[in-house]
Amino acid sequence: MGKITAGLFLILLSGWAFAESPDILFKQGNTAFADGKFPDAITAYESARTGGVTNWVLEYNLGNAYYRSGQLGKAIAHYARAFRLNSGDHDVIDNLNLASIRAGDPLFRLRAWACFFGGSFIFSR
Repeated sequence: MGKITAGLFLILLSGWAFAESPDILFKQGNTAFADGKFPDAITAYESARTGGVTNWVLEYNLGNAYYRSGQLGKAIAHYARAFRLNSGDHDVIDNLNLASIRAGDPLFRLRAWACFFGGSFIFSR
């Protein structure tokens, strides 16, 4: 029984040793996205998030992958996360607005989004 337990432990340990780092998964997501393989990009980006990568670029790229795969709700959620992490990036704002319009929500100017995420919400068209 001891040899079986030791063997199983070694198998589990070897699987952990070959697990890919979150940074490699992020790069794999970028490659898959560039190749038009959006479901693969989503899988890689989500694995990178689970592995601990937390930055606005990952959220933005994940939003783009979900948008390209037709999953607008998830795209908007990730664009909003990217916006909260880096509200000054115009590409994030533009893509968030584009996805929101496509989903049937009104287009808000930068001032309205900034007010929404900073506290009170002021509508402006």
